[in-house]
Amino acid sequence: MPLKRNFSLMLLLVVWSGFSRYADAQQPYYLSELVVIALQENYQLQIVRNRERMAENLNTPGNAGMLPTVGVSANHNSDVMTTQSTLYTGMERVGTNALSTRTGAMAELNWTVFDGFSMFAHRDRLGLLAAISRSETRFYIEQTVSDLAHSYHLLVRELLLLETYQSISEVSALRVALERQKREIGSGNTLQFNQALLDFHTDSLRVLQQQQRVADQQYQINKILNRPSELLPLPVDTALVARGLQPVEQLLEMATRHNPYLEVARLEEMVSEAGSRIAMGGRYPHVDLFSNYQYNHQTSETGIIESATNRGAQFGIRIRFNLYDGGRQNTVVNNAAITRESAALHTTDLQVTLKNDLELLRLRHINLTRQLNLLLESRNAAEQTLSIAEEQFRTGAISGFEFRHTQLNILRLQQQLIDIQFALVSIETDIDRICGVLTENIINQSN
Repeated sequence: MPLKRNFSLMLLLVVWSGFSRYADAQQPYYLSELVVIALQENYQLQIVRNRERMAENLNTPGNAGMLPTVGVSANHNSDVMTTQSTLYTGMERVGTNALSTRTGAMAELNWTVFDGFSMFAHRDRLGLLAAISRSETRFYIEQTVSDLAHSYHLLVRELLLLETYQSISEVSALRVALERQKREIGSGNTLQFNQALLDFHTDSLRVLQQQQRVADQQYQINKILNRPSELLPLPVDTALVARGLQPVEQLLEMATRHNPYLEVARLEEMVSEAGSRIAMGGRYPHVDLFSNYQYNHQTSETGIIESATNRGAQFGIRIRFNLYDGGRQNTVVNNAAITRESAALHTTDLQVTLKNDLELLRLRHINLTRQLNLLLESRNAAEQTLSIAEEQFRTGAISGFEFRHTQLNILRLQQQLIDIQFALVSIETDIDRICGVLTENIINQSN
């Protein structure tokens, strides 16, 4: 008997001392504060921003082929040759290890002044690609904030469950103490005491397991934030409160205007249109202007000329026109038109998908809200039932088994309530992400 009593006390001390150490290492944060940290420290976001900068760097007139190219070149060659020549007059000329040199330099300019308007389409395409990169950055930011918000709300859920399990464990500890007292005065029995002790151990084990789930969720948040594992975030929020939804028409309007994925689809449709213009440019003549300035100097120890120097400029115009290439140009144009059509279909399909997703989430939100209201009404009655059951158990009006049954009903009710509250908040987070306003709403909620 003393061994079981000591074991129970040790288990209770382990549970509460573990929670005490867990609580001492916490740092309280609002979700908006964690969002700011993530936007500054997340490595994947930094990589996406670098890609955006690269796309911006490519968006120049030079990369679109609108500007001339200017280059310089220089060369110097030396030859050492042994030659023997016989002239028609019979004279022989012999050169042994004769040195010949050639030195030259040239500056040249080339400029495509007309290519069937393809250069303007290229410039538009580069600008659209830069805009796509910005939209993809915003999309990744929204996705990262969504992951963080989900993890934050899940941490709140795990903490609420931990609080519930601790309350159940406290009641179970009280039941063990009461059964011990009953047995000591002769009104109880060993079976009831052992059952109470077993239930207390089960509840204590549930608390320890829940503490681990809380820690796992904190480490998951730190992974998103790229923070040291010893800095465990603790949410300031102590409840999961759903704010409600806006009218479906307003949600659809926001999604149509701000959804980053839909914005990328529209930009890709415009990119495909620019690709069609680029392909059409192959049907027009190409006009190039060119000019260069050359300098050449050569020397020779054999031959008629001992040294020579020439310098001068060259300039002109080149016109190229594709008369026939086996139909390859037509194939390029036709495929570009098909790509443009596919992009438009993708945009339409995405709009329908977003509308359906919003409607489905809205219906789930309505149904869960009704379930929440029913559970809130049941909770008041359940709390009164637990108080009555606890008092009747003290007086011996009900058995430990009946009290445990009431206790487990309260536990299931509280778990359902927390899960539905978490589901409602998660749905609202998903809707904000689809509408492209998640980050803005989280930041505004802190102001």
